[in-house]
Amino acid sequence: MVPKAIFFDFDGVFTDNRVVVSESGHESVICNRADGLGIRCLKTLPTKLFVVTTESNPVVERRCCKLELKVIVAGYDKVTVVRNLMLVHQWAPEDVWFVGNDLNDIDVMKYVGTSLAPSDADHSVKAFVSHVLNCRGGEGVAKEIARVFFPETLRSICKTL
Repeated sequence: MVPKAIFFDFDGVFTDNRVVVSESGHESVICNRADGLGIRCLKTLPTKLFVVTTESNPVVERRCCKLELKVIVAGYDKVTVVRNLMLVHQWAPEDVWFVGNDLNDIDVMKYVGTSLAPSDADHSVKAFVSHVLNCRGGEGVAKEIARVFFPETLRSICKTL
């Protein structure tokens, strides 16, 4: 089943959950370019894609801008943000997927129809997910989702490259 929406956490999903802080306080993270291909594949589906994050951060905004993903800063209440968007768009829980890795993602995971987590997600999170991915956070989570759940779409994208 193709979801109507997929919500992604950012840190620990598109990154390995680490941050580099310079002497001047600037933050940097490492993202995997494989996610670009995964997102490109997912965008060919009739599926809305969002990043829901706990904090406003230029690193998140820049990466999501490049991937053309809408970023929603939710603080620690991600479930309210997701629930409100579901009401606005009239999506049922079974029409929505959430991809997360940490304790503050559990409430959303329990609310949506399908939840996914990278293999290095917090062990408590894994008890609530529908599917634990093989890759770790920051190792191409979006690409693995495309490859596992939408392989024909990914193959067709690769033929056009």
